[in-house]
Amino acid sequence: MTDITQGNEMQLVMKIYSLPYHIRLNMFKELALTRKHDEDLDDGTLNDAYFERAVKMKKVAQMWKWLENHEKENKPAVPQPRKEGSTAPKYKRTPALVEATQFSRTEPLPEGVQAMRHHEEYLLKTGRGTKVWIQDGDWIITHPNGDRTVCNDYEFKEAYIPVEGD
Repeated sequence: MTDITQGNEMQLVMKIYSLPYHIRLNMFKELALTRKHDEDLDDGTLNDAYFERAVKMKKVAQMWKWLENHEKENKPAVPQPRKEGSTAPKYKRTPALVEATQFSRTEPLPEGVQAMRHHEEYLLKTGRGTKVWIQDGDWIITHPNGDRTVCNDYEFKEAYIPVEGD
């Protein structure tokens, strides 16, 4: 079992943050890190509080063990080779006009972007209320329905072209 050191603290935090919210919450509940007043805290503050409680209660090793077990139990299935002659359906991106701005932490934070307290990471609150990680160079895309997503620079340049005269 891994215990907390400065070197692996960020690794643990990133593994926890990469889990879907409901799975993270399940882990925190199983390790008795939740409290009655937690529902008043926002997601970032709540995760920080859980992590601080784990350190104080000396449950960091248990967090690592829980994550190891979760990863073992939820390994993705090995893809099976396609039968000869079969092809996957093809898809083409619909031509929707979107607004996009490239994120830089040296600029003022765009609306909906939250800086995390313990590290230099950022979260974007999407139009659907979920939060996704964003880093320097990523693009914040606002779709016609108002939903916002994050796209890395390479994928953005592959999928989108600037619209002239806007």
